[in-house]
Amino acid sequence: MAIWDGTSGTAVDPENISSGAPKCPECSFFLVSDQEHFSYVCRKCGAIYDRDTLIRTGSFAAGKGTEVPESYIPFKISREEAIGIFTEHCRSLGGLPKIYGSAKTLSDMTGAYVPFWLVSSEVEVNAKGIGFTGKQTNTLYNSNPAEDGVVRQETYGTAKFRLKDIPYDGEKSIPDRIMASAEPFDLSELKEYSPDELKDIPAQKYDVVPVDMTDVIFRRLDKYAMQVISKVDFGFDQFIPYQDQCLTSYRNLSVRYVLLPVWILTLEYDGIRYTYIINGQTGKLSGDFPESKQERSEQKERRSAQNALKRDLIIRILMVLVPWIIILVIIGIIGPERITMFFGYHPLEFILALVSAILAGVLIFHFVPKLFLKKTRKDYRNFYETMKKPVPASEPDAGVYFDTGFPLRAYETDIKFNSLETGWKYRETNLSDIIKNIEAPEED
Repeated sequence: MAIWDGTSGTAVDPENISSGAPKCPECSFFLVSDQEHFSYVCRKCGAIYDRDTLIRTGSFAAGKGTEVPESYIPFKISREEAIGIFTEHCRSLGGLPKIYGSAKTLSDMTGAYVPFWLVSSEVEVNAKGIGFTGKQTNTLYNSNPAEDGVVRQETYGTAKFRLKDIPYDGEKSIPDRIMASAEPFDLSELKEYSPDELKDIPAQKYDVVPVDMTDVIFRRLDKYAMQVISKVDFGFDQFIPYQDQCLTSYRNLSVRYVLLPVWILTLEYDGIRYTYIINGQTGKLSGDFPESKQERSEQKERRSAQNALKRDLIIRILMVLVPWIIILVIIGIIGPERITMFFGYHPLEFILALVSAILAGVLIFHFVPKLFLKKTRKDYRNFYETMKKPVPASEPDAGVYFDTGFPLRAYETDIKFNSLETGWKYRETNLSDIIKNIEAPEED
């Protein structure tokens, strides 16, 4: 049960049940409204229905039941290899507490087949957003030509696709974020479940079922749906959707119950409990580590550097302001009358003094501040570069779970999301680019 970024946004809430709510056609239990996804959910049998028609659109119940897993992935990483992966990573961090390298700690590395729910669903996203350049504007939209020559145009579009076998762990004792970071698993290696094959390593029993984690499931589905729609350009060079104005619905949602292999190590240091997961198929490690001595030293150096930057900035501001203060003080002491009198008696000397003052002013008020500003920017840029740390492992992007066997449909629409006869429509040649862009990491 992994917790992903962002708020839930789902309205699936047992508190919404009332005596006037419709009942499930299958089990007669009161249905709960999920307004954001235009559906009803039965919290008893897991069935999902369309809000308008009460036609069944999917189910949170496992297809082959929840008593016995449908399939499992065997371990490829041995216990010794898992310990080696963990030890090597600790060595690369450097300066970790001694407990991380002790034989007693490493002896606690245990393997387990963890229960997972694999969720698949067809997705429809009706998107509103801004298209940049790409084609001439037409009378259906308001165009705003920018000074830089880029055309920004409000547009509407629909995309239909399928997300396949997104894993959600059903074990509460394992930290959710840590488990999600151990993905992905190669699900093509799933084998039919056989108790005899799992004698050496225990299989854990789930303690949360999909119908009790609908908000978590929809949250990740919504996140992936937005990742896909943001890569469909609708005929423009770039399309940026308004995330809070995109309408997402799901059809034929299904769930499978499987067991996936992980190595687990838990230890306690300085009063904090740390849990580490190693993917038993791929060897991917996830988990949070305490700050090493080197990191604590680097943090102290960064704080000192930041304080020094603040002092330098104050000094530079004063150096820019001081000449202005001096000039104002001189004018105040001499007085305008004396300056006028000096010009009357000594016009040549006054002109030379004025030209010299102008040249000095240009130097003091233009070039000096510019040099100070450039130096300040460089100092701060160097400072923040030293603060960059490796990004911790996270769950995969939508490209990993995008079903390439399902025909992607995407087309430009009017404001009511009706397809435009002359509007842009998706072509199959776009698919590889879309998947590639989803999986590609964002550049700074």
